[in-house]
Amino acid sequence: MEGLSFFTICLYSFFILFDLGFTEMIHVNRDIMNSIDFVFLNVFALEIGLKTFASGGMFLIDLFNTFDAIIVFLSWILMIFGITAKGLGVLRLIRVVVIIIRSITDSKSKLRHQSKNNNPLESVIKILNQLQSVPDISNSVKKEAKQACKIIESNKLYDLNIDMGSDDKSQDMEAKAWISITTEAANDTTMWFERDLDDFLKELHRENEEQDQNQIEEDEERIKTIISAGSRHWTAIMKLMDDFEKWDFDIFQYCETLQDQALIHFGFKIFQQYGLLEKFSIADQNFLSLLNSIKASTYEQNSYHNVTKIIELTRNFHFFTKQGELMQYFSDLNVMAGLLACLMCDISHPGVNNAFLIAMKHTKALRYNDKSVLENHHCAIAFKILLDPQNDIFELLSEAQYWNVRQIIIKMITSSDLSNHFDLINAFKSRITTKNFPEDTMEDK
Repeated sequence: MEGLSFFTICLYSFFILFDLGFTEMIHVNRDIMNSIDFVFLNVFALEIGLKTFASGGMFLIDLFNTFDAIIVFLSWILMIFGITAKGLGVLRLIRVVVIIIRSITDSKSKLRHQSKNNNPLESVIKILNQLQSVPDISNSVKKEAKQACKIIESNKLYDLNIDMGSDDKSQDMEAKAWISITTEAANDTTMWFERDLDDFLKELHRENEEQDQNQIEEDEERIKTIISAGSRHWTAIMKLMDDFEKWDFDIFQYCETLQDQALIHFGFKIFQQYGLLEKFSIADQNFLSLLNSIKASTYEQNSYHNVTKIIELTRNFHFFTKQGELMQYFSDLNVMAGLLACLMCDISHPGVNNAFLIAMKHTKALRYNDKSVLENHHCAIAFKILLDPQNDIFELLSEAQYWNVRQIIIKMITSSDLSNHFDLINAFKSRITTKNFPEDTMEDK
């Protein structure tokens, strides 16, 4: 779009130069030149009008833009009344020259701004890699540069290394123990408990599993009974579900067809598809109560953060997990935690954003110290609901499994704070460029 605008300005500058220098010399028809000029002026007037409207009048605060608008609209008015002025043509030529200069300057500024926005870690890694290829650098420096690259790429730049080598006796053992318990590794709840065989089997990475057709039919009958769907209504639902695995699955039609039973049907359908109800021995009644609690805690008068939105979000998580072949990296426990995080990521949303709550000094903002206010609120409400005995789907999980699920849900929901978006993207871009990605770690998952 900017290229087209720049081309139009250049074309207009040639037209003005021709009009000022050659029109009278070669006796060009004045009416033709005026008509072409009027077309250009209409385009520029429209451009200025749209920019002024879009910016709420802020566009005209810039003195140059004000001067530009005066020249264009004055020329446009004079052209309508058939008045021609040679001096006005010169002013328009000056205007075009200034626009070209500003366009070039803005382009350079954008390039500088873009370079500043590049991930600094990528720049550092690039410099360190170049350093290793410099022939005059000693091998010890090259080795240190290689080690630095490895540390940065592994996302462990700020981790403490508390391992003591055989020749390093300077670190006090008590100090080493204190450092150990205060590092991030100590906060990995999955390491707090002994793992048993049942935990291990449920946390195996597995490829996409083929579902047994008889089991699918049994599951469908269970859902049909739970939502009390009549035969005709059920046929319409099943027809919609034919496109469930496609990207363009019609969520709006789905929710409109199922009405207040949409979340119930969807929750059972998606959990049954991964076999999670059976694998984690989740009672239908508990799961139904959980889904009803989620539905009751979601503001239906909210035009965006509602049941339709969380169904769409959870379906997309399922789509990318399946179509993106992520099942080879996820365990059953990971999938269940991810689905729950999606289903509850906007629970009890008030319909306003974090900035509004902070500006209003709302109790939620005060409670969470202005940090990811809504996201922390969603997490708190989510676990309040999940830990209700009537909704308890974690009843038969081990302590380790519960803390693992909790860790994932909190991480996923708090990461949905848009103020952290670019930091997360930059960290992800840095991580995927490494040779050892992905590793079997919670961070990479």
